Amino acid sequence: MSVRATHVDRQAFGSARQMVLRRLAAVVGLALLIGCAATDQAAPGAHRAESARWPTLGLRAGAAVLASFDSDIGVESAPLNASASGSLEDTFSDNDRIGITRVDLFWRIDDDRRHRVDVNWFELTRSGDRLFESQVALGGQVLPAGSVVSSYLDTEVVKASYRFNFLVEDDWEAGISLGANAMAIDLGFTQGATTIEKSYPLTGPMPVLGLHAEWLPFDRIRALASAEAMYVKVDDVSGLLETQDVEGYLFDARIGVEWEPIDHLGVGVSYNFFRLDADYRESLVSASLKYDYEGVLVYGTLAF
Repeated sequence: MSVRATHVDRQAFGSARQMVLRRLAAVVGLALLIGCAATDQAAPGAHRAESARWPTLGLRAGAAVLASFDSDIGVESAPLNASASGSLEDTFSDNDRIGITRVDLFWRIDDDRRHRVDVNWFELTRSGDRLFESQVALGGQVLPAGSVVSSYLDTEVVKASYRFNFLVEDDWEAGISLGANAMAIDLGFTQGATTIEKSYPLTGPMPVLGLHAEWLPFDRIRALASAEAMYVKVDDVSGLLETQDVEGYLFDARIGVEWEPIDHLGVGVSYNFFRLDADYRESLVSASLKYDYEGVLVYGTLAF
């Protein structure tokens, strides 16, 4: 497969990122105002029981309402003094379709809130179509001018982590996380009867290391933040990139706010950022795949 190298419009991406952040600020501000108003209706000094404010079991599930995607694919050969780079969204898409779906489970093991186990699943999807005004080579075939090529890139991640809170107070907690993850990537291009698809199945376990914190500024309002780095390795890469192993890292960060209008049930909104940075190097050729997802997720919560 060969494609024309393109230049990523960083300014346009920056504008999209600013738009996402502005809308996130508006949504978070609205959620806080609603929650504070509800809290103010409670009797002065009234607080729920400790077990309700810091539940033992919990579930969060939701999807992105705003999202953006940026990628950079590069190939370089020092002996040949040649290189090429491009992006999926610039090269193969005039209309990106982006999705983020996420499910989080947690279990607080002890009443002291020191120990907790988390299991997370999330899926990042990106697809798009592009009308090529000139010839393009795809899958060993030369497609004529006017061809429409569809592409997709899907990433699925499952991780499990143990969280230890080294700081615990009545209204907040903070700590570290250690765990393992597994990841799968699906990549494909289609034009008419011509299809190139490659699946890199779930591989693992691979280590996870991170930090987290939660704060209850009001009785039914929870602010939370976390950041985790995960080592990733894709074995036996072949087909689209005629290589063997690709290694790198996946970074997952989120910051959000939740409101629990009634006991056990709540809603939340969070800003999520995902980055995959993977490289392959050998004596003649090096290749890299980098992409960022970021978006605003709206989700429901269930806790006991």
